[in-house]
Amino acid sequence: MKKRIYVGILIVSIFCTVIIALLFMKKEANVISVNTTFDKASYIDGEDILYSIEVINHLSQTVYYKTESAFAAIITGDNGFSAHILPSGNEWVYECEAGQAIAQDMSICNTYDYLMAMHIPQLDQAYLPEIGLNKKEGLQLPDGKYEIQSKFTYYLDKECKTTPQIALGLDTLVVTKDKTNSLEDACTLEDSMIFSVYSDKDSYQPGENIRTYAKIAWIEDKDWYSWYKEGEWLPLYFFAVNEETRECIESTIVNGVLPESYEKDIYYNPISYDFTLPNGKYLFQYILTYFDLQGREQRQVLEMKVQIGDGITDSSKTKARTVISIPEEQLIVTPAPLIESYDEVISSGGTLVDSQVGTASGLMFGVWHIIQKNGIEYYFLEQTEENLPSIIHQDAFNFSIVSDEYELACGIKVGMTTDEVLNMYPDMFIEKISPSYDMTFFNFGTYPNEYLVSNYDEIIIIDKDNGIADDFPEYLGLFVKDNKIVAITFYYPTAG
Repeated sequence: MKKRIYVGILIVSIFCTVIIALLFMKKEANVISVNTTFDKASYIDGEDILYSIEVINHLSQTVYYKTESAFAAIITGDNGFSAHILPSGNEWVYECEAGQAIAQDMSICNTYDYLMAMHIPQLDQAYLPEIGLNKKEGLQLPDGKYEIQSKFTYYLDKECKTTPQIALGLDTLVVTKDKTNSLEDACTLEDSMIFSVYSDKDSYQPGENIRTYAKIAWIEDKDWYSWYKEGEWLPLYFFAVNEETRECIESTIVNGVLPESYEKDIYYNPISYDFTLPNGKYLFQYILTYFDLQGREQRQVLEMKVQIGDGITDSSKTKARTVISIPEEQLIVTPAPLIESYDEVISSGGTLVDSQVGTASGLMFGVWHIIQKNGIEYYFLEQTEENLPSIIHQDAFNFSIVSDEYELACGIKVGMTTDEVLNMYPDMFIEKISPSYDMTFFNFGTYPNEYLVSNYDEIIIIDKDNGIADDFPEYLGLFVKDNKIVAITFYYPTAG
C-alpha cells in the first residue's frame, strides 16, 4: 500500500514539474531576447571594442522597429564611467518576423564626451552631448569592470504609432589596465586659483583616443577677483607639437563658460572622442590667458610629454607639412608698430576698409570692423547677442602690417614677390587660403574669415623660433595676392 502511495506521489510530482516547465517555457518563448556580443572576451585599455546588439523575436507575431531609435547601449563601469550609445541611421520602418534574429553593429556608434562619461562637471552640458553619433569604429574604454545594458525598442503595428515596447539585455565586460602611467601638472595663479592639466596616459598607441583635459579650481577661502573679461568666454589653447620636427600636428582653442557660482571648478576638454596622433614624441601644451590682480593680461603655459607608438616620427609623412623656423631676432619689425585700441584708432583718423558678419574663435558672433591706420590693419569685433546691446572689443583680435614702411630684420617686407622671398628661404611652407577654412597651420579664429578669403590667395608660414625648444609656438604669416606679399601678420597656430 505504501509503495502505491509513493508511486502516486512520484507521478504527481513529475506531472507538476512537467506542467511548470511547460508554463515556464511558454513564458520564456513569449519574449524578445536581447544580448550584446563582443569579438573578444576581455580587452586592454586603448583597444577597439567591436560589439553588436543581437535580438531574437520569440513572439508569435512580427514586430517593427526604426534603425535610428531601436538600438541602444547603456554602459556603466565601476570606475564611474557612464555613457549612452545610440546608432545613427534613418527613420525607415523595418520588420522582425516571428522566430527571426537580427543584429545591429554598434562599433561605429561610440561618440561620447569623455569628461561627461566620467561624471566630471561640465561648463555647458548642451555643448557636450552624451548621445552617440556615427563617427568612429571601435569603442575604447578606460580600465574597469562594465555592465552593458542593451535595449531594443519595437512596435506591434507597422505604422509604429502604438506604445513602444522595450526589451532589455544585460552583459558584462572587463577592460584591464595597460602599462602606462597617468600625467598631471599644476600651478597656482595669483595665490587664488589652481590651473591643472591631466592625461590618462603617458603613452598611447597610434589610433588610440587621447584622453586629456584641463581644470581651473578656485582656492577655498580666497577672495574672488575678475581674472577674465566681463561677458567673454574663457579661452584655453591646446597644442600637440612633435618634439622632433617642431610641427604642430593638432591644436584647438577651447572656450569655457563661467559656472553658475564662482566656487565651482571650470573644466576644459580640448580633445574630441576621436582625437588621435601618429607615431612620435609629443609635447602637449596648454596655454591659459587671464588677468592678474593688477588687471594685466598674463599667459600661463603647462606642458606634458606624451609618446605615441614607438615614439619614432615617420619623416616621409611630415616633411612636406613642416613649417621652417627663423630666429625671432630676424623677424623683428622695424619700426616697431604702435598697436592702439578701437577708440584710439577711430578717434585719430583710422579708415574703415571693410565690415562683415562673422565669428571670432568659432564662438563669439558679431560684425568684424577692418580698419587701417599708419600701415597697420586692425581686426576689431563688434560682438552682438540677441536681446543684448552690442559690444565693440577695444583690443583688436589681431592685426596685419600692410605697408612697405615696415620691414623685418631679415629683409622681408610688403611689396616683395614670392620669388624674392623663396630666393632668401627656399624651403618656405606655402598654403592656399581655403574658402572652407580647412587649413592645417593657420588660425582663422582671430581674423575675419571672408575678408581673408576674398583678399588673399596664399599664405607663407614661418615658425618664429625664440630658442626655447618647448615654448609655445608663434607663427608669422605672409599673405600673398597675385604673387606679391601684401600683408604680414603674427598669430598662434591652430589646425583647421
